[in-house]
Amino acid sequence: MIKHIIKRNGSTELFSAEKLNGWANWASEKLGNQVNWSEVVLHTVITLPETCSSKVLQETLIQYCIGKNTWEYNLMAGRLYAALLIREIHKSDTYPTVKEVHTRMFDDGLMRKLNYSDSDYEKIEKIIDHSRNMKYPHYSLHQNRKKYALQNKADKIEYETSQFTYMRMAMAAAEHEPESIRLSEVKEYYDEFSKHKINVPTPYYVNL
Repeated sequence: MIKHIIKRNGSTELFSAEKLNGWANWASEKLGNQVNWSEVVLHTVITLPETCSSKVLQETLIQYCIGKNTWEYNLMAGRLYAALLIREIHKSDTYPTVKEVHTRMFDDGLMRKLNYSDSDYEKIEKIIDHSRNMKYPHYSLHQNRKKYALQNKADKIEYETSQFTYMRMAMAAAEHEPESIRLSEVKEYYDEFSKHKINVPTPYYVNL
């Protein structure tokens, strides 16, 4: 049974059942009686050793949900996974801006520079909606991470969580539209992609 947690910075803290319960309860919100978050927590606590990392703790919660093999549990796993990806990919509890992500990928030679001004990027920042990540099942988030998000595979550097992938696609698709309608087209494309109203073949994701 867990007694100590090794945090991402290497420090160790006492395991908090209250914190874990709160996290699992949050991940199961509005899923009704189709999920039993206390069961997920109990399984995790009794399965892991006395000392484990916060990452292993999170991954164990996720894998138990996936193993239940229902839509509701996959949604719960998706929420847990989305929260994990923020820290794993962005090394923070918050998201960077679209401009910051694009600048990093351009500087690292992973994407071409898109024809948008700083003012455009500021407006695009008001369009992107990272809360949509919390509405996807686990398999959708995992598929985007492994197949579609741009990454430096040689150095194992990741740049994009799902909304950044969809926004990059939308901006590339609308790039040559007249300036008067370009941003409205970006929003329309982004909504279609991020709400999964359009299924886009793999090359379109990676070659924009």
